[in-house]
Amino acid sequence: MMKTHAIHRFLLLAIFCSIFAAPAESQSWKASVRGFFGELSQAVHENEIGSLPIGITRIELPGVSGIRIEPGMAELKPYSWSGEPGLLDRFQKSAEQDGNLVAAINGAFFGAQGILGQLVIDGKRPHGIRQMPASFARCFVAVLNGAAGRRWVIGETAVHGTPLCLPEFFTSSRFNRALSADDRLEHLLGGAGWIIRDGRDVHMEAYGRQKFRFRKVDQDSRHSVIAMDVRDRLYLLVFETGSNLDAVSSMLRTRSDFDNITEAIFMDGGSSSVLIVNGKYLVAPLYLVDKARYTALFVRKAGPAAGNK
Repeated sequence: MMKTHAIHRFLLLAIFCSIFAAPAESQSWKASVRGFFGELSQAVHENEIGSLPIGITRIELPGVSGIRIEPGMAELKPYSWSGEPGLLDRFQKSAEQDGNLVAAINGAFFGAQGILGQLVIDGKRPHGIRQMPASFARCFVAVLNGAAGRRWVIGETAVHGTPLCLPEFFTSSRFNRALSADDRLEHLLGGAGWIIRDGRDVHMEAYGRQKFRFRKVDQDSRHSVIAMDVRDRLYLLVFETGSNLDAVSSMLRTRSDFDNITEAIFMDGGSSSVLIVNGKYLVAPLYLVDKARYTALFVRKAGPAAGNK
C-alpha cells in the first residue's frame, strides 16, 4: 500500500505540473493523474462490506464494480441534500434513521447552484434543491406506483418543473416498459444520457441529440451507470477510468455477467462517482475526497417507509 508521505509528494508534484504545464500537455497530465488516482482508489476498495440482502448481488469485474438488484427485492429512492459533505457522510447519517438502507450511488450532474436535471421524491419536487434541467430530452430513472405495486423504469423526458408531477409527464415522456393506466410517479432522478436503448448501442446520441459535451480527458474518466436487463433487474455500476462510453456499452452488451441489458444510462461521473454498500465505499472517491453532491440514488430493503433525512 502506498505510504502517506508518498501520496503527499505526488500531490505536490501534480499541483506544480498542472500550474506550469502547457495546455496540450496539461490535458495529458490530467489524464495521467486521474489514472493514478483511479488505481489508488481501487486499492482502497472495501472488500469487507459484509453480507447483502437476498436479491442484491455484488458485481466485481475488471474495470467495473457495482450491484445487481432483483425486481421486488428492494426499493429505490432518490436522496437530496445541499452542499457538503459527501455521499458517504449523508448515507451514514441516513442509515442511523433508516436501518433498511443498503447502498447508494451518486446522482445527477450539478453546478454551483443546483442540479442539472429533474428530481421528484415522494411525488413532489423537493424544496431547497434548485433544478436546472436542459430544454431538450435527457434520461431518467424513476419509480412508478400502481395497482401492481412499485417498479423501476428508465426513460427520457424534456418535461421539467411542475408538469413533472402532472399527467403531462406520462404523455410526453418515453419509458422502457409498458405503462398501466393507474401508474403514478413516485420518484425520479433525471438529467442523464443514453448508453443503451432497446438493447442497442446509442451512446452517440448523448453527444449529438442530447448535447452532452465532454473533454477528451472526461470521456475516458469514470462513469456512474444505471442499467436494466431483460429480466427487469437493475444494475448500479461504476466503470473505472479508461473506459469511454463506447467501451462501457460494449462490456454491458457482451459480457455474460450482464443478462441482455435493455437500457443503460450514465449519471454524473469522474470525481463525483462513488458507490456505497453497507455504509462503506465499494467504489472509493477518485481523488480520495468524496465530491458527490446534491443527489444520490438510495437502495433500501423492503420495509417501513423512511423519510428523506
